[in-house]
This record gives sequence, structure tokens and C-alpha cells, in this order.
Amino acid sequence: MKPYYVLLAMLMPWLSFGQGISIHFPYSTVYACQDSSYTVNWTGGGVNELIDIYVIDLQSWTVDYAVAWHIPNTGSYTSAFTLGPYGTGSKQIYVQTSTQTTWSYGTIFNLKQCCSNNLIVSPQIDSSPIGGNVSFNASTSDPNPSYIWQSDFGQGFQTLNNYGNYSGVGTSSLTITNMQFANHNQPIRVISTAGTCIDTSNVAVINILDTCTVMVYLAYDEFEVPGCTYSFACNYNPTATRDDGSCDLPEPYYDCAGNCLLDLNGNGLCDLEEVPGCSIPEALNYNPEASLDDGSCLFQCPGDLNNDAQLNTSDLLVFLTVYGESCP
Repeated sequence: MKPYYVLLAMLMPWLSFGQGISIHFPYSTVYACQDSSYTVNWTGGGVNELIDIYVIDLQSWTVDYAVAWHIPNTGSYTSAFTLGPYGTGSKQIYVQTSTQTTWSYGTIFNLKQCCSNNLIVSPQIDSSPIGGNVSFNASTSDPNPSYIWQSDFGQGFQTLNNYGNYSGVGTSSLTITNMQFANHNQPIRVISTAGTCIDTSNVAVINILDTCTVMVYLAYDEFEVPGCTYSFACNYNPTATRDDGSCDLPEPYYDCAGNCLLDLNGNGLCDLEEVPGCSIPEALNYNPEASLDDGSCLFQCPGDLNNDAQLNTSDLLVFLTVYGESCP
């Protein structure tokens, strides 16, 4: 390629042609997430001319996909980022009149498939009497997620199956029927997968209501010992041979002594009271109030101006695009 062709290609972001379309696109040297919304603004072009908007892939220098086709020249258009045939990487917004007599390029941005890290199970505590049902619902902003529900029966979290009292284990809504005392304080969580994004939810628990159980014994052995026969109750009586309905259950998330049962990171805060977020001060999205690091920290490599984890000519193009401009 002749040198002046290369120079022309590098200067394209500053050039406009014909009646002089000038584009404003608020992404520069930062990344944009798939499915996030954005607005592109422009001036110029004839009042009665139609406008075409494209996303240009800078790795291949070709059109990745069309954003809008033959729309009125209103000077503004709102859309959402998608993954075109060329996937993620360095991109530019390109606006032209439908007659192709005038056009302009926007600033360079880096398109990524971002993970929301906002998977939530609700309610945090679902209460039920003996024989009742509980339900938990999962929600995330990641696109088209699949779900795996899990519970911990004393040997770590295990994946649940649609069997017995459990249903909906592969959906966003889990239902457990026929609650018993053994379900009290049972932890529940869900794992979602959306493309390359894998997220683990907060831990919810089942609370069995301490209802009075009236038992009528027409006849019993005079040597029976009445009392609480459930080992997880605070007033468990290991010598009791007949349960008399007197079991005193601990509060959800706590043992009988008031100690927190769910403190996975051992920081002294019960997981119910944790604030998830990025806890590394050097990160771009550092949250000083976060007490539980959720792995969402974002970092920028010096010189990696388009955040694609590589140092190459694309970073030089980013620098040349904004060279000479003033920071807001």
C-alpha cells in the first residue's frame, strides 16, 4: 500500500466530505458492553436526505453491521450494541447520507461482551410452615442465561435435580414442596451462564416457622421420654424418645448462640449484610463500600488505549484519533 494511502486511512476520523457531516459519539479509549444502549449525534447533510449508520470493524476495516438504514436526518439516533460477524474488538461508528455524498467517522471504542455480575436470588429468606412450599426466583441482566440451582446439605453446595420435592432446577424459578423441620436454614443459591459469563448468586435460606404441633398419643410406653428430637434445634434432647413439639429453632443464618453460619469470606460480616463489589482501590470501578469482592474489578493496561489486552497499531489509531483535542 502506498504511504499516502496509509496516512489517509489514519486521518479518516478527522475528515468529513460533501456537505460536511460531523459526528459526536461519546465513546473514546474505553470499552462498550454488548447490549448496552448508546446515542450517536451528528450535524450536516441535507434536511431532506436520508441517513445510514454502520459499525466499522477496525481489525478488518470493513462494515461489521448496519445500525440503521435510510432514516430521516434528525441528527440523533439511539440503539444498542450487538455482536456482529466480527465479534468483539475495536470499532467505529460511521454515518453517511444514503447518496454517499458525505460521511464521517466517530471515535474509536472497544466492544466487549461484558458480564453484569448482578445475579440475585429472591426472596433472601422464604418462610413456610411444616408441609408448606417455598419458591426462589433468579434475575440477572446477562442476555439469555441458563440456570443451575444448588443447595448445601452439609457437604458443600451440590446441584439439585427435578426429583422428589424439587422442581424448576433448570429455570429461573425453583420450587420446593412439603417443608419439614430438616429444611430449616437450608441454603439455596443459583449459578447462571450467559455466553462466556458465569455468575454465582447470593445465598438464600429456608425458614421453617416454629408452629405448635399437637400430637395425641392414645397409648405410649411409660418409659418414653418426651422432648425435642431434632438435633439442629436449640433445645435438642438426645435422650428424648418421643418428640413433643417443643423444638426451639435458631434464627435464619445464625446458630443457637447467635453466631453467623454464612460468612464465606471470614470477614466477620454475615453474608446477608455483605455489600458486593470491587474492593481493589487501583481498579477503575473500585467501590469503597464493598465488603465482599465479587470479581468485577476492571483494570486498564498502560498503553492499551482500546482495552483489548493487546498493544498494537489499534492503540496508535486511538491516540491519533484524539490527538490535539482537549479533555472535558
